[in-house]
Amino acid sequence: MTDQIVMFAMKQSSWGQRRPIQWVPLELQISNMRMKNVNIIRKEDLRNVDMLNGDLALSEPMLNDFLQVKHSLGELIYYHLPGLDKFVIIHPLSLVNILRSFVTDEQFFPVDQNLNSILQNLIKTGIINKTDLLQLWQQDHFHQYMQNDSSKEFVILLLQHLDILINLKRSKQTHVYLVPCVIKTVRPSNFHYVENQKENTICMRYTIARHSIPTSLAYQIVGALTCTWPLKYEDKQPYLYHKAAWFNVSDENELRIWIEGNHIIVMLTNDLALLYVMDVAASVQNVLQRILSRPFCSIITALEQISQKKYQSCTMEVGVPCGHNVCYTSLQNVIMNEKWICGQKMNHDTRYLRYWVFSKGKNNVVST
Repeated sequence: MTDQIVMFAMKQSSWGQRRPIQWVPLELQISNMRMKNVNIIRKEDLRNVDMLNGDLALSEPMLNDFLQVKHSLGELIYYHLPGLDKFVIIHPLSLVNILRSFVTDEQFFPVDQNLNSILQNLIKTGIINKTDLLQLWQQDHFHQYMQNDSSKEFVILLLQHLDILINLKRSKQTHVYLVPCVIKTVRPSNFHYVENQKENTICMRYTIARHSIPTSLAYQIVGALTCTWPLKYEDKQPYLYHKAAWFNVSDENELRIWIEGNHIIVMLTNDLALLYVMDVAASVQNVLQRILSRPFCSIITALEQISQKKYQSCTMEVGVPCGHNVCYTSLQNVIMNEKWICGQKMNHDTRYLRYWVFSKGKNNVVST
């Protein structure tokens, strides 16, 4: 038994790490709170508990260090960020249980007809409003984790920070959220069909320097774009799919984006002529550049740390519909030449493809 306990202890992430002796009393107090089913606590209340330790009580900077180290070890959840630094989740599994209130399989939907319809609508549209979310949290088995309004507001902010809830600021309603991870509908086979609008369509493709784009990053991309442009609707249903979406950028311009393998593919179509997409194309490229820079930079930094090699974060190509496919070429080729011959021996004009180009800053992660 002793050997098994020692082996279990050695597998813990904190094994062998030195820590201040002053942390021990607060660690024991937090452990006791977990045993009493305390899950989320105000940081101020945690500070008051720590003050009971007298000479071993932590100063404010030391308490922040304690919380951030414990967060990095997965023992609690604490973000030292405005709006999130007022609460501490001392039992991380409680956040998983809270997520089950709306990220769950249909077989676990509540019997209550009203709550069931909320989740049915969420699965169908990928969208939920704050009022419905709070109704789901009134169920006893979720209310036990968030027993007051302030803790619920904190959890909503936290879920937005983690990109689980995307605040749809463009919505006519207030406090409406997109939940990308519940969207399971596969994009239709004709999603990228532009047979009658080939002459009015230009394309762009990002390729990330890894085998596939993480699902969480795909959710971030679709969610961020949904905050930027309104979704296209038909019969009150949004054109929103798993790793894909269709937007009405303006009255004449439609934007389609989907993620496939390690590619992010963008298709911009104007109802009249490509002559009118210059400003929209530059805006789309600018917004995508800004969205992609942060997550790609963190991914590439991690890859470089692991492999000790320099990685090119991602490349960008531009293209046009050609036959049943899209032909791509480098942006440099488009800038340097008036025309280019694709792999299908077709001659393509590069004039409108230059519309994707915008003034690039030093922090640009896309290379050509």
